Amino acid sequence: MSRKKVLLIFGGVSVEHEVSRCSASSVIKEINNEKYKMQVLEITKQNQYLLYDFTDDENGMAKEIINVNNTLAKKNIDLSIDLLSSYDVIFPIIHGVGGEDGTLQGLFEVCNIPYVGADVLSSAIGMDKSICKVLFENIKIPQAKYLVFTCDDQPNEMISSIENTFTYPLFVKPASLGSSVGVTKAYNRKQLLSGIKLCQKVSRKFLIEEYIKGRELECAVIGNYEKTLVSSIGEVLLKSDFYSYEAKYISEEETKVATNLSSEVISLIKEYATAAFKAIDCYGLARVDFFLTEDNKPILNEINTMPGFTNISMYPTLMMDTGLKYSELIDQLITLAFEKSERYQFITNFEEVN
Repeated sequence: MSRKKVLLIFGGVSVEHEVSRCSASSVIKEINNEKYKMQVLEITKQNQYLLYDFTDDENGMAKEIINVNNTLAKKNIDLSIDLLSSYDVIFPIIHGVGGEDGTLQGLFEVCNIPYVGADVLSSAIGMDKSICKVLFENIKIPQAKYLVFTCDDQPNEMISSIENTFTYPLFVKPASLGSSVGVTKAYNRKQLLSGIKLCQKVSRKFLIEEYIKGRELECAVIGNYEKTLVSSIGEVLLKSDFYSYEAKYISEEETKVATNLSSEVISLIKEYATAAFKAIDCYGLARVDFFLTEDNKPILNEINTMPGFTNISMYPTLMMDTGLKYSELIDQLITLAFEKSERYQFITNFEEVN
């Protein structure tokens, strides 16, 4: 049986480029090379395309590819439909704008090639926190109070509306970035203005959100449009003020499988996670994040359609705790990609439509 050709795409032009490199490193190390023949394509920060020579030394490549200026053998190429179509399946491990927001997924659809993860629409929706809020409100999933503004709004004109709605502290977060990039916690008006100005530099839309005091919990979801598996519940044990980019990837705050949760809370979190996954018409995978209030009420924070795959990331950790080894997780995601491509083939000839 011949090995399936997999193209792993990583990097990207977003501020989450470095996170993507770490995710790619873990996939390279863990993919079953007896079953899959993988090649690796980097999208650089300058939007160039570098095709790597994949070697048998997966551990060496996994270690080196984390570095932007690595010395691995690679060549600059032009990205084309012919190139992408030469692979059996694509695994896009790009986080954030330009990879997780539906843009790459649209290219894969044009190429008519199977790919891991959510489609164009659900990727775009999942990337926009303000749109997700509206959908989750519609199905009555509890969320933090919020307001939405844009980079065209004047900061001083927002203050009255914000301070009439919230009490400090509060969160200021870009609508379309992940990994907590650009998120700030404001304790006063000065910090609020600073957070707003930062968001206006990195995103057209941003949210002001109430502060929820409680535990930070996460769960992983894998599945198709009909059936999903929700993992055990994970917890972030914060030493810093909130789960910032630095806390996730630099100081590496401790994460673990959550304990001391009632069966009712676990059931509710899994119910909300499944509902959120279906609400955005997601496919393949997602990580769904929650706050648990001091009176044990789960509050949905956000959904991530291409969560981190690093060796410390919650998604693979929780799936492994649920019984899926890392290599098995990759295999299932690729299998789901093939199943979606094979199942959803529809008539394109007008004469055949009755």
